Amino acid sequence: MAKLKATLKDVADDGLKRLASYRCFSASNGSYGAGVGLALDASAWEDDADLAEILVNWTGHAYGADGKAATLPAATMLSEYAGLVKRMDVSYQRAASAEGDLLAYGCHVGTQGGSAAVKRGLGGGSMRLYWGDTQTAVEGEVRSVKEELSLSLATSLLNTDWFAETKTQGYAGANAVSGRTNHLFAWSATTRQVDKG
Repeated sequence: MAKLKATLKDVADDGLKRLASYRCFSASNGSYGAGVGLALDASAWEDDADLAEILVNWTGHAYGADGKAATLPAATMLSEYAGLVKRMDVSYQRAASAEGDLLAYGCHVGTQGGSAAVKRGLGGGSMRLYWGDTQTAVEGEVRSVKEELSLSLATSLLNTDWFAETKTQGYAGANAVSGRTNHLFAWSATTRQVDKG
């Protein structure tokens, strides 16, 4: 709390104590997502600093144990959240479903990839990124996002059998290829973990 007090001189002690207890940050009440995917899709960004601003503004809303949103000034909360992400060294995401890999859904890239871009965009350097797979082994496996991206590519977009089967699905197949290609671009833009070769 002393560190917060030194940087937030205008916040009363009870507010600082409450701020120090926040562990859950998310989108504001009534909204959804991290904003990064929308920015990437709309080409509404130029560099990591832009992605950092988007993610922090979208997901920098703190919630306490009572489920209520923070009542501190928004600028205070966003600044504190940005500092927390900048200091993160590791990000871990567990696979949500046996049917989906890293390229199947765009929500993971917005948060995990977005966090990596925030750290770089705020001058914090790089972040180690890990993906937990509890579906393919009894004990589960943890791989780097770079390794998981390679596996995801090998089992879908670069897999001739997958591609041939997907082509038979008409519009749904074209949508699957398009979605995975879009998610691959998003992972590349945010994490810089996609091999170019």
